[in-house]
Amino acid sequence: MFEVSDALWKQLELVLKPFKRTRSGGSKPLPFRKIFNGILFQLKSGCQWAMIPQTIRRQKHTPRA
Repeated sequence: MFEVSDALWKQLELVLKPFKRTRSGGSKPLPFRKIFNGILFQLKSGCQWAMIPQTIRRQKHTPRA
């Protein structure tokens, strides 16, 4: 599985805008690093979004195939 290195993540954090909720409630937001790793995994592997490993995705938001 692909994961962003700590050195690269430190550089990326400088350009990523921090997430701020506009509404209260709902599920707790995932860390940007976990989301970014999931996007990179999908782009690199070419797998369907629903086939991304459970360690990367949140079950209730990503349907199973």
